Amino acid sequence: MVPASIGPCLTTPFAVSGPCLSRPRAIGISLAMTLGVLAACLGIISWMFRTGYRLSARGAGRGR
Repeated sequence: MVPASIGPCLTTPFAVSGPCLSRPRAIGISLAMTLGVLAACLGIISWMFRTGYRLSARGAGRGR
């Protein structure tokens, strides 16, 4: 038998608020996701600088 306080958590597969997910845990998940996206963006930017990758080869001479 499932306790009544856990019942709604089992029917909602991705609970992001309410009794299914505590506030400290939600803050931790949010912080981890933010840092993950930041690390991915910095990784892509550093790769672009290391390899000399250009977003557009045609737009390179537009300022002339």
